[in-house]
Amino acid sequence: MMTESTVQVITIKFSKTGKEYSYLCDDEINPGDYVKIDGKDKYYQVIKVKTQSIDELPVDYEEMKYAKLVNLEETKLQELLENNKILNKFGKPIRLIGRDDIVEELLVSINKTRMKNTILIGEAGCGKTTIVEYFADLIKDNYYVLGFTVGELVSGTSFRGMMEERITKIFKDVLAFNKESKKKIILFIDEIHLIANSYSTDECSISDFMKTYLTDDNIIVIGATTVKEFNSSIKKDKATMRRLSPLFVPNLTDAAVIKILRSFSNNKVADPLLELILDESKDIPNTTNPDISLEILDRALARNAVLSQEITSEMILKITNTIKLSYEK
Repeated sequence: MMTESTVQVITIKFSKTGKEYSYLCDDEINPGDYVKIDGKDKYYQVIKVKTQSIDELPVDYEEMKYAKLVNLEETKLQELLENNKILNKFGKPIRLIGRDDIVEELLVSINKTRMKNTILIGEAGCGKTTIVEYFADLIKDNYYVLGFTVGELVSGTSFRGMMEERITKIFKDVLAFNKESKKKIILFIDEIHLIANSYSTDECSISDFMKTYLTDDNIIVIGATTVKEFNSSIKKDKATMRRLSPLFVPNLTDAAVIKILRSFSNNKVADPLLELILDESKDIPNTTNPDISLEILDRALARNAVLSQEITSEMILKITNTIKLSYEK
């Protein structure tokens, strides 16, 4: 316990010289923790911690430098995100309805000995990204989930080499992180089919550069694509299929969609109106639930909040027709 005349002194050893140096630290710290030292870019591991009298310090108290405790994994994670701008951190404490079986399969997949990589296959708007957000929050004590869309990967790349460089750097950085850290990174790649399609030639595609990493035990990937794109590109690539376990995400039942709408509205909209939203949504072409029903409900709730309009069947029909016209143009 420190008093006014004592301070906490930590000792670190510089690997290059083997010399030990002492620093002051105000944080609660233990041997094995990592610290950042004023004026130094690296992080150093603490080998000793003790409480000393100010009179016993190796140099005058005013001349002692300070060290600050750092969470090395979190710090390295932030550096990785800074060095790979298209990566985003996934994980939200959201309620997921009707997808327990998919989450269970993902949990099983990441704990397998081989073929840990999974590709979620389902119609656009069926909730694949929402599943990943929930899953990332569920496993947050043991994994970080970082993700990107291939559209973001391609953005700003004028030729194939730039895209190859970006994706190679992401995989190399994640691999290096996972080899050193207890808490591993899982990569979520949305629109993963575009990797096979982008900048492809008869001899080689960008996906060829990814396949090497997919066989490494220190890399876990969750991809997402639509049924159409899976069948037209990924499924035809036998080498990729050997590295990705397909997991079909079926459309939700009507009962599950109603539960989602009820939760989204905080039970402020009567079930008959929610059922009307669901029924009308089915006539809007090229859309999938729960995404399109949530859009109709969201617009209705916004009109109620901003314009003080009562949510009625007439309002819902008007909103649905407006959306339908947009899709038919």
